[in-house]
Amino acid sequence: MNDYGDETTVIFTINGKVYKANSSNAEITMSLNSYIREVANLKGTKYMCREGGCGACIVSMTAKDPHGKKRTFAINSCLVPVLSCHGTAITTVEGIGNRTRGYHPVQSSLAIFNGTQCGYCSPGQVMNMYSLLKSNPNVTKKEVENAFGSNICRCTGYRPILDAFKSLASDAPNFKEEAVGTTDIEDLMVKCTFKGDNCKGRCDKCPKIQRERTDSTEDLEEVDFVEVALAPENVKLSWNGYSHWFRVKTVSEIFQVFDLIGPTSYRLVAGNTAQGVYRDPVPQQMAAHIELVAHIPVRNVGTIAGNLSIKHQHREFPSDIFLILETAGATLIIEDQTGLATTATPMEYLDIDMRGKLITKVILHALSSEHYYFRTYKIMPRSQNVHALVNAGFLFKADLSNNLLVSEKPKIVYGAINPNFVHAAHTESFWLNKSLRSPKALRTALTLLLSELKPDFEPTEASQQYRQLLAVNLFYRFVLNVDMDTVSIRNKSGGLNLKRPLSSGVQVWDTNKKEWPVHKPLMKLEAFIQCSGEAEFVDDMPKQLGELYGALVFTDRASSTLQTVDTSKAMVIKGVVAYISAIDIPGVNTFIGLNEFNREDEELFCSGRVIYAGQPVGMIVATTQTAANMAARLVTIKYGSSSKPVLTVEDAIRSGDKMRVRLQNTWGPVKTGSDVALIAKGTHRMEAQYHYTMELQGSLVVPKDDGGFKIYSSTQWIRHSQSAAARALGLPMSSIEVEVKRCGGAFGSRITKCAIVSTACAVAAYKLQRPVRMVVDMETNFKVMSHRYPNLANYEVAVNKFGKIQYLNVDFYENYGCSINDDLTPLIQDSIRNCYDWSSFRMRFYVVITDLPSTTWMRAPGTLEGISLIEQVMEHIAQVTALSPMDVRTINLSNEDRAAILEITGTVRQTADYDKRIAFVNSVNQNNRWKKRGISLIPMKFSVPYFPNFYAMVSVYADDGTVAVTTGGIEVGQGINTKVAQVCAYALAIDIRFVKVRSTHDITSPNNFPTANSIATDCATYATLRCCQMIQDRLQPLRARMKGAKWVALTQAAAANGINLNASHMYSLSDPIPQRAPIYGATALEVEVDVLTGQYQILRVDILEDCGESLNPLLDVGQVEGAFVMGLGYYHSEELKRDPKTGALLTFRTWTYWPPGAKDIPVDFRVMFRRNSTNPKGVLGSKATGEPPLCMTMSLQHALRQALRSARVESGLPDEWFDYHQPCTFEKTLLTSGTSPKQFNL
Repeated sequence: MNDYGDETTVIFTINGKVYKANSSNAEITMSLNSYIREVANLKGTKYMCREGGCGACIVSMTAKDPHGKKRTFAINSCLVPVLSCHGTAITTVEGIGNRTRGYHPVQSSLAIFNGTQCGYCSPGQVMNMYSLLKSNPNVTKKEVENAFGSNICRCTGYRPILDAFKSLASDAPNFKEEAVGTTDIEDLMVKCTFKGDNCKGRCDKCPKIQRERTDSTEDLEEVDFVEVALAPENVKLSWNGYSHWFRVKTVSEIFQVFDLIGPTSYRLVAGNTAQGVYRDPVPQQMAAHIELVAHIPVRNVGTIAGNLSIKHQHREFPSDIFLILETAGATLIIEDQTGLATTATPMEYLDIDMRGKLITKVILHALSSEHYYFRTYKIMPRSQNVHALVNAGFLFKADLSNNLLVSEKPKIVYGAINPNFVHAAHTESFWLNKSLRSPKALRTALTLLLSELKPDFEPTEASQQYRQLLAVNLFYRFVLNVDMDTVSIRNKSGGLNLKRPLSSGVQVWDTNKKEWPVHKPLMKLEAFIQCSGEAEFVDDMPKQLGELYGALVFTDRASSTLQTVDTSKAMVIKGVVAYISAIDIPGVNTFIGLNEFNREDEELFCSGRVIYAGQPVGMIVATTQTAANMAARLVTIKYGSSSKPVLTVEDAIRSGDKMRVRLQNTWGPVKTGSDVALIAKGTHRMEAQYHYTMELQGSLVVPKDDGGFKIYSSTQWIRHSQSAAARALGLPMSSIEVEVKRCGGAFGSRITKCAIVSTACAVAAYKLQRPVRMVVDMETNFKVMSHRYPNLANYEVAVNKFGKIQYLNVDFYENYGCSINDDLTPLIQDSIRNCYDWSSFRMRFYVVITDLPSTTWMRAPGTLEGISLIEQVMEHIAQVTALSPMDVRTINLSNEDRAAILEITGTVRQTADYDKRIAFVNSVNQNNRWKKRGISLIPMKFSVPYFPNFYAMVSVYADDGTVAVTTGGIEVGQGINTKVAQVCAYALAIDIRFVKVRSTHDITSPNNFPTANSIATDCATYATLRCCQMIQDRLQPLRARMKGAKWVALTQAAAANGINLNASHMYSLSDPIPQRAPIYGATALEVEVDVLTGQYQILRVDILEDCGESLNPLLDVGQVEGAFVMGLGYYHSEELKRDPKTGALLTFRTWTYWPPGAKDIPVDFRVMFRRNSTNPKGVLGSKATGEPPLCMTMSLQHALRQALRSARVESGLPDEWFDYHQPCTFEKTLLTSGTSPKQFNL
């Protein structure tokens, strides 16, 4: 027996340094992530979801396996308890490379391939790849691509990340040959800051070397530190005498602990991976299925018994491990404290009282592939890292020589039907002594199975109808797959899952080398520090003296009144300092700044009337963020009278309340036609979308000695944050200082809603006179910070026989939520026209007020909605007239846009082999019943309106000629700092190494427009250009006297002669550039649909965009790809669901909200920039790129519609227009296809 009396410290290493965790410096629930960031003070490791769903927290662990062999693998540090790290070696991103020691090849590859934009997810991406290489130095490209289901990136679209890491694979071509685009890889390297050239790792004095490094802590996980090696293996820690942590190594020691703790409740912890699901209160077939369980970092530390235990405690959990073992007829060996071992099937195990018992073995019985047919299936809403919509397992013993006669009772097992359903028992019994080749037996079995499957209602999951139909369809797939040789040719596709090839990408651009560094494909200035975790975000900033932390308390229902707020349970939590509410606000109770874009105030903290679920009522302030978050959840809100909330446009219209549905604007038509051959009516609907920034909303507010406050915020709009805080505190704006270094993604979420956080922190800092920081958790970010506007449009269009529009009438309803701030209508009005003749359009725009959080801007606001609507109208016309969609679009082009659109769509048709592929798609659809394809080509005209004001300030330092620039444009991942530096270097005719771009600050950019609407880079680079021109003009007389003088000599002489080397300029609409100019584009997209499941994959995308003369084509390609993949997520898998009774958001976790992953992007992803293009109204000929590509992602919807049209006709449905709205989920796709078990045959 082991003595647990004295060993009270967990000992491990982080980056080669020994750390000791115990009850004095770690809570029992503390994660490794929190320990790394708060105790080790290593901020390179990030976090977001804190449930293993995003990958920002990934680090590498080296530990001994049960056989004593060391293994290195990736883990989610947010899930792993720090107390479970005893005896391990942890490596974080800081441990493998940085700017002083040099960068690891994994970091270098990601940086050079432009695999980082905002940079917040980059350390996790790096450490996932680093761990993969440590565990398998000969990893293949396919293995790399499969390994990134653990990591979400909202910025890049994944293609450059995958390219970067696949370049390190054993089967990759030469690194230099696979470099980005057509650019020489040497040109992308950061130059040596010691010698000024590409030192290629041979210069020991260069802090930015890319060499293969062996002199750092990279391999310190291999070192056995004496202190760690001699640490006792068994540890016991206690907290307050009632919470205990035991570390054990053997089964007998677990039973010993059971004896020690008696009847006290306990949890067995391996990797603690269940935290990401439930918060606290035949081998090849199996292996293929297990690869779909969670992701690699979770599987690295998760256990079979742990997964089964989740199922034991939560019957509704669709455990893939349980399903596989139950289907295979596995036996579990369960032991108790007396040593008695019993056997049970997985299903029997669910009813066993497991207190004091352990699963010690799992026995898989031999199944001959000659007699047994074993198949399992998992249908997920995206490709990786998500639970099953339905999973299924089938085991049949059938004699191939006897017409596949079933000779013993089979197993038909399902998950995600209802908590009590495991086996389709009646259908299993039916199949005994029946032939799997019998059509009659199949029909009878399908009817029986359909009657047995009774899915329960679960609001966050797929519908009952879908799950029932999907389950039956999977059984049909199994029957087809078992006997593929005898199945009819058209049905063969039904027996196979979609198979995704290894993805690839092509990027094509031109660049004018004469003007370099402008137009040069340079990697981002911050790329390396982002890949090493050195880039600082709000929550990475050093802790201030006396700093406190905040957490919002918010409502969980709408349309009610606030009766009482009970904080008593929260206030007794250790570390809680105060509760801040509306009564503590010295000025105006609002988070809205006074400006031309905000029309009405919205309360910071609810003062009585509860408008929406997620409305802040107050803020807990504590000495740690963990304590604040915990206490905020303990605050109890009691509500007064409530009514059913109005959540949708339809709800508002039905209410009859004229204040909810307001006609805001009407325009057109200029003329209408009378040659009416057909009239079509339809509805266009778009739902909400969550921004999913990897960095959550955060702010730090510090009191100043002059009575003012300094705000460090992750905002896109410093003016708004400044004004909101000033109004709430009753102070002049000059007393509020705002500084922003960078944001971890933005997409519109940080324009106005971020002020909720910064203003709340300002109020708390004012009251307590201490610095207050708040970084909201993911649930708060989802529920409080709002989302993209939902909208609805009803239209009627009349056309002649050629498809030419005679008139188009549209009633457009935009769901603004609870206020009319963040107005979209002007953007929608412009974009509905797209590239078409709009003279016969009549538009009525309605503002709809509902009981939702005030909706807000999101990437391509208004433009996405408008272009999506008119493109649906074009598709609708094509179907009712039996014309090709391209012919309909062509005949309706405006005279202004015709030439450009025909050129661009013609180029795409040629480079994408569009016309040939249409014929191939039609052939595929004719020859396959259960796999269908669709292809769509969408043109785009994106018009960017410009707004004042945008600042830049350029300062030249005379002693060495270096230059610092600050602008009103905030770096959110789009590369604005790099482009500003390029323009500055170009305008001053200096090397870009001389230029530094500093933080955005209110004193140098007062009253600045937000970094939004794709204009910030244009305006900031223009303002920078003007500043440089001013400085050059001042230097001209001196330059004339000092002919041939070098730049440094010139600046030194300028200072000596009193020449001002600082310049500032504010862009306004009176400046000649940038001005509104059309951005044209076109996208061809091909999709393959599995008609039996509704799943689909995007086979190929060809995007052509007119970027003019791109200031940096490498960065602009990244913007195109990232925007497009964000749009694919919107049209594919992202869905916000609310409780219709309370208005509460139900899908607020990585478990229930699914942005695209690395294997959801197009298999073949091609981007081309329009050749020989320029923009006389743009900065140095350039055009914006950040938003337009998203406005072509409805090509997915229309390609899917084409595939579904073929499926519906074969299902016996009429060939007519059908409703198929965004999001085009797998569920919606299957239910729209018309598929029914009555159609199934062999």
